Amino acid sequence: MTAFDTDALVRRLKAPGLSEDQAEAITGVLKDGRESDLASLATKVDLRESEIALRTDLREAEASLKTDLRETENRLKADLRETELRLDAKIVDLAQKIVDLSHRTDLGLAAGRADL
Repeated sequence: MTAFDTDALVRRLKAPGLSEDQAEAITGVLKDGRESDLASLATKVDLRESEIALRTDLREAEASLKTDLRETENRLKADLRETELRLDAKIVDLAQKIVDLSHRTDLGLAAGRADL
């Protein structure tokens, strides 16, 4: 960044006919505006600090997401195991009902034959 040469600006403003006071007033306003602009610029240190803070936030967010993902995966596995157990119980129950129905059918057929 180049320095703001106020003396050179005053000379440039005086050259077309401005008074010394006018040239200095304009130069002062421009200098104040430039200083205000420069004061709001981020320095390399500011940028580095922001980068470090962002990287830290990203690492924390990543760790949190990984933890959430593991917890969700564990809950889903538990839900799946529970569902499998319920299905297994229903399959056993249905198999038993099929066997019972088969026995009753066999008994009914045997009784029907005996009546003949």
